[in-house]
Amino acid sequence: MKRSLHSPVCKPPLLVFSLALLFSISGVMAGFAGTIYTVTNTNDSGDNSLRKAIELANQNSDLDTIQFNIPGAGDQMISVYSPLVITNPVIIQGPNANGGEIWLNGQSASAGSAVYSGLQIEASGCTIRGLVIGNFTGNGIYVGKTDADVSNTTIAGNQISGQFVAGNKKSGIYLFRTTNTMIGGSTPADRNIISGNNEYGIVLHSGGNNIVQGNYVGVNIDGTASRSNGYSGIYIAYSDGNTIGGTTSAARNIISGHSEISSGINLYNASENTIQGNYVGTNAAGTAALPNFDGIQISQEGSSNNTIGGTESGMGNLISGNEDAGIRLVVSSPGANNRVLGNTIGTNAAKTAAIPNLHGIRVHMGDGVVIGGTSAGAGNLISGNASNGIIIPYAGVVNTVIQGNHIGTDGTGAGPLGNGSQGIDIYQASGTTIGGTGAGAANTIAYNGRTGVRLSYSNSPAPEIRHNSIRGNSIYGNGILGIDLSPNGVTPNDPGDPDTGPNELQNFPVLTGVQANGGQTRVSGTLNSIPGKTYHLDFFAGGSCDPSGYGQGEQYLGSAQATTDSGGNASFQATLNARLTGSGVVTATATDPDGNTSEFSACHPYTAKGGSGLPGILMLLLQDG
Repeated sequence: MKRSLHSPVCKPPLLVFSLALLFSISGVMAGFAGTIYTVTNTNDSGDNSLRKAIELANQNSDLDTIQFNIPGAGDQMISVYSPLVITNPVIIQGPNANGGEIWLNGQSASAGSAVYSGLQIEASGCTIRGLVIGNFTGNGIYVGKTDADVSNTTIAGNQISGQFVAGNKKSGIYLFRTTNTMIGGSTPADRNIISGNNEYGIVLHSGGNNIVQGNYVGVNIDGTASRSNGYSGIYIAYSDGNTIGGTTSAARNIISGHSEISSGINLYNASENTIQGNYVGTNAAGTAALPNFDGIQISQEGSSNNTIGGTESGMGNLISGNEDAGIRLVVSSPGANNRVLGNTIGTNAAKTAAIPNLHGIRVHMGDGVVIGGTSAGAGNLISGNASNGIIIPYAGVVNTVIQGNHIGTDGTGAGPLGNGSQGIDIYQASGTTIGGTGAGAANTIAYNGRTGVRLSYSNSPAPEIRHNSIRGNSIYGNGILGIDLSPNGVTPNDPGDPDTGPNELQNFPVLTGVQANGGQTRVSGTLNSIPGKTYHLDFFAGGSCDPSGYGQGEQYLGSAQATTDSGGNASFQATLNARLTGSGVVTATATDPDGNTSEFSACHPYTAKGGSGLPGILMLLLQDG
């Protein structure tokens, strides 16, 4: 059985000796800092065995190498009856000299009561490469000590899975108090297959600054079918500063197949970790679903300043095909500031067709979550999901920022690839910023099955859902309304605006005239709301009106301000430096000083002088930010 999961051993020019001569198991070759030991049999112990080579390497503080030249064709299985404990730096280099696999099989101990790992690494600076490790009562590989950190370990090119032998009864790889360790690498030869283990694929517990890249976790050797680990694919707990993935295709992890309420990646009380460039919930080609339950979950109070994705080329993750949420955020600590940037959530890798999660992003708890941003590359594509693009279903979520995203479009930003229900669904959150009038802040929220942005609640009495600003976005082509403040459907204005509900059920403007002439558009109308307040009025154009007679807003035209008098009334005539052509409709929203944005107003038609066709913005200079 052959694999391409390892690289050949690099033998310096001095290695002109035969392998038989190399197996002077206590000798040191001239010109080397350490000893090279060659394993020549499959015995659990005794001369020329793997265990004996490790025992001798443990007596030498230099970096030794253990390699294999076991006679016989095909793969070789070493049945391991007790843990192989490494206490000094060593390189264990598979495969066999004839290219066959070296299997470390714990099956002989499986029926007993002892729980131990296959390789137990207690020394820094070790490398484990080119082995098949399975059927141990503990972990496949355990790296760590209880009384000191272990660092600079490399685990690459291995199969730690149930592909050819049974999976390990605990996790595939477990790092405890480990730093600066590499699991995998940036070439195909470095790839570990970590699948079919009873608990987690990879655990990073305590320690930090480790790198996990280029691995297949929870899938088969080809990345075409699920071979689930029992729990999450990668579990990071109390460990900070780790990087999962990378910016090249070779550094990409495939983390899929972990259903039954398990996540592809689970961060628990972990901070400043970066998850980038991975496929989470799909096959290796990014063309079909291999579901996790959730793609990525960040939970617990101490989880802060984690980044899913990034703004540079290759940093975004493909997070699609998962049974519930592509991303689930459950972090209650103030100022947690977890960021979701530049990802593709709910589509295939080509961004042309849906591979749906149930929901794209679920924010259950959180303070300062950032989804997208104003800088180039920060926006996410959140499309094709079966239900909502983004849902914030519970109270306690505050100060979320959603900017610069495409929610419901294909990868071009123009074609339809809608989410099945709402683009953004906010049940009980406050202080949310959706879009903005500054450069790069606007979201495109289009083609979703129901509402573009819905603010609602599901319990009684109604909770506070306030200060959710929805400004400057391109919202169009959604199935029901552009913005809906519960109860469902258009909420009529009320005199003086005393009613309460989501965003205080802020009244929308009433447009009385639109003139589009040359390089300017003049919009007149009235606003009735709370007396003595100054409101931001945002104006939008579109080709046609929503069937309700109330607008959505495809093209942001600009803003103005209006201050209500003692009776709560204001009249406005806003002159916008925006050129419209042809005919269409204009709509508007009002946002109070506390950030409560209204639904869209009723549409007002226009016909531009000297133009034809659909409206197009040729020049835009905002009057008011």
